[in-house]
Amino acid sequence: MRELEKMIEKYRQELVEFSKQSPTADEEVLKSDENNVVPAMANVLPFVSNAGTTEETEFYKNFEDFQNKNPSKGIMRVQVTSGGRSYPIINAIVKVSVPLETGDREIFSGYTDINGVVDNIVLPAPDSSYSLDEQNTTVEPFAVYEVTVTHPDFAKSEFFNVPVFANIKAIQPARLVPLTETGGEPGTVIIPEQPMRLFGGDV
Repeated sequence: MRELEKMIEKYRQELVEFSKQSPTADEEVLKSDENNVVPAMANVLPFVSNAGTTEETEFYKNFEDFQNKNPSKGIMRVQVTSGGRSYPIINAIVKVSVPLETGDREIFSGYTDINGVVDNIVLPAPDSSYSLDEQNTTVEPFAVYEVTVTHPDFAKSEFFNVPVFANIKAIQPARLVPLTETGGEPGTVIIPEQPMRLFGGDV
């Protein structure tokens, strides 16, 4: 278990450093989608990625509450690679869930392609007007999701408080830890980031 804990801590540090970078590939993906209506605050984000702890997960009261707060659509792209080697993982299972007070509700499940990617996952999101309203300091302009990535040869990774904005492609990187480096212990990797607090009036 100590080896697993060391690997998880190493993985967390790598992902934190990775999230601070501005990957060229990610920027090209966003620039290529000319139909995107980019909120004002998105100009400072090379890609939208924000994972949080289980204690800080934000919950919707129920699925009806979730639907009412998210009448528009956003898109998510999940990129799965192997730890520090950064080669794509094929056939990893990616699940996207909505955190509800009554229990998580899975709304998407799919497999990564030859590039380790699940792309164009269409998800509900709040209206983009909340992002553009400079007077808005109360309504979060993004929906919150939980992303789980699994593969038989890697430790499971869970991402909490992943934001999705209307008309924006959110890119969620996932670097999995090989079981060969954890002594065969499956474990679960949770990334310790804080939930995003961002409103149109914060710009």
